[in-house]
Amino acid sequence: MHIYAVHIDQDLTDAQFLKLTEYIDADKKARIRRFHKRMDAIHCLLGDLLTRYILCKHYAVPNTDIVYAYQRYGKAFLPHYPDLHFNISHSGNWVVAVVAPVLVGIDIEKIRPNRTHIAAVACSDMENRELQKLKDYEKTVLFFKLWTLKESYIKATGKGLTEDLTALHFSWLNGNIRLQKNNKPVAAYFETLDCIAGYTLSVCAQDKHPECRVHFFSLQAFYKAALIALGD
Repeated sequence: MHIYAVHIDQDLTDAQFLKLTEYIDADKKARIRRFHKRMDAIHCLLGDLLTRYILCKHYAVPNTDIVYAYQRYGKAFLPHYPDLHFNISHSGNWVVAVVAPVLVGIDIEKIRPNRTHIAAVACSDMENRELQKLKDYEKTVLFFKLWTLKESYIKATGKGLTEDLTALHFSWLNGNIRLQKNNKPVAAYFETLDCIAGYTLSVCAQDKHPECRVHFFSLQAFYKAALIALGD
């Protein structure tokens, strides 16, 4: 499993942005052009490029061989490399991506106050009872852990928000994160990585992986690394 994160600590120049679009396909270029907000376009571009970077660097996949197809609920996959799986996420000034030889999902969220009101439709009855016992800050921290864990799971399965989030119940036992769905245990591996201040990052994988750590880039460092890995 390889996880990378890019911190958008500054903007790309127009020339840099245009250069990076040379390494993505026509469909993604068209999607990026439809965004009205610059940050949305950068999120989309970097998510694609991070995936390509990991595939090229760690799995020796030529960038020209990377073709996406889409499952029933919209999850992208690699039809030419069915044994490799990936997922991306973005929030605020961060974009993250994971690639692994097993099904994976990843989610990052900026921790924001006054979001726990959606817990009623996102958390199980037991999770909501646990949240109600906590003070505001602790409640917010736990809520975002639960939210990112659930997002990572439904992104790994590819079912997205067709899943009933209230049927998913997370608990912690001896440092291990466990999931039950409709009161039945789910065989999956989860990690919440407290590695970015002010954000919560969670990963779901079909199997436990011996290394689950994040490699970090500043935006300019990633720009240079992407040019080398993807072709220039």
